[in-house]
Amino acid sequence: MSKEKEHCRPSNVIAVADICDHKKVLKEVKVCIPIDQPCDGTTQTLFQSLSRQNPDAIVVVNNDSDCTMTVFIEGVSGGQGGNAPLAASVTGLSQITVTCSGPTSPGGRCSGTIDLDLTYVAKF
Repeated sequence: MSKEKEHCRPSNVIAVADICDHKKVLKEVKVCIPIDQPCDGTTQTLFQSLSRQNPDAIVVVNNDSDCTMTVFIEGVSGGQGGNAPLAASVTGLSQITVTCSGPTSPGGRCSGTIDLDLTYVAKF
């Protein structure tokens, strides 16, 4: 595993903090998603929320390659996008897609990471 992606190793990926308030629990989950795809203009979905309550999130996208990495982040108030590196705060994160373009010579790869700080409230 490359040095710049070491922080994505499974042992460092998820941390959970609980703050209890009667019958509500605030959960925070930290996730690191490695990006490795061809620089051929193909769009890939790298995160998709499958829960009823989409989490709020701080999203940081890093580009470790020579390719142009275009990121689209979708939340409850619509979508936002741009070229990586990119940082955004999102309410109700539902999906993150990445499109890479640039050097298409054999082996032209797009690489980087998506770091997510996800926060949601669980009720019981």
